[in-house]
Amino acid sequence: VPFSQLIGARDAANAAALFVADDGSGQRLWRYTPAPSLSPLDNSPFDPDFNLDDIAFFASAQADQWVFPAGDEEFGYEPFNSNGTTATTSVIADAAPGNSGSGPQDLTAHDAGLYLLLNRRSTVNPNEFATVDSVGVLSLVDLGLEDDDRIIEFFREPGGSYLLLVDRGTDDYFVRSAGGVATELGVFDEDYRNPLILSGDRVFFERSGFPTDRIASVNVDGTDLQELGEVGFEGAIPFADGVVFESDRSVPGDAEPWFTDGTVAGTQALDDIGPGRGSFPAPFFEFDGAVYFFAFTSPYVTDGTPAGTTAVWSGLGINE
Repeated sequence: VPFSQLIGARDAANAAALFVADDGSGQRLWRYTPAPSLSPLDNSPFDPDFNLDDIAFFASAQADQWVFPAGDEEFGYEPFNSNGTTATTSVIADAAPGNSGSGPQDLTAHDAGLYLLLNRRSTVNPNEFATVDSVGVLSLVDLGLEDDDRIIEFFREPGGSYLLLVDRGTDDYFVRSAGGVATELGVFDEDYRNPLILSGDRVFFERSGFPTDRIASVNVDGTDLQELGEVGFEGAIPFADGVVFESDRSVPGDAEPWFTDGTVAGTQALDDIGPGRGSFPAPFFEFDGAVYFFAFTSPYVTDGTPAGTTAVWSGLGINE
């Protein structure tokens, strides 16, 4: 089976790897165990345009879950879930009966991984928004949007509301939805590259421009746009009302960890781990109030400041 893309390194028993591969019948989710054993988890192939962003993983109280889009000519593409065994790999719901499918997109885990969001853009209704809980039950959510609104991006906010970027025909707007009521916050007319990242009350993004793209941030009401300079924005994650990311701003090709709080003064390199050649830190993940990452083969931790960026261990040859 031609190896394609690794998804995760554990199932419910923490003893399997899940990955995507094509054995000639289409891309499918496969499971590998150290026994060794190799098997497809379902006969329904992935969308040919599949990529890792279309897979969401979360650890629920019952079992670890992967949720992904899959389907066939009879049902179209619908949300499936799996906890790493053939018996637990199945369609969650035929959300759009017939072969059109609901076209699940933008699967996003949140709220401690207990459930996730599905932005359902289909021929049924481009505004339908759904959740999948920890036991795989799909429920539609009324966001209070207008009939012609099209959701571009969405975020789950700490208080349970949703921050949405919505296309309303002539302009895009930030909209907050709470309790089924949508409130327009302000227009967002920037030409940007994905992803948008919400941290605190600001949205961070890569602003398209010439001769180079620039990192920028803006309030959720569309005001106070801050252009933060010609900074790479790789692997960015929200942290401490700002963003930790990889950039080679100082020296092209010399990628190092950076932090920005959304202002020019608050945008800075956290360390020069590989002087002149870059340490290419990745991936970034938050744990217990700090951000951890690998640089070369050593794990590092940062609190978002240069003084608080240190190696956890060194010389261990760890890659993941």
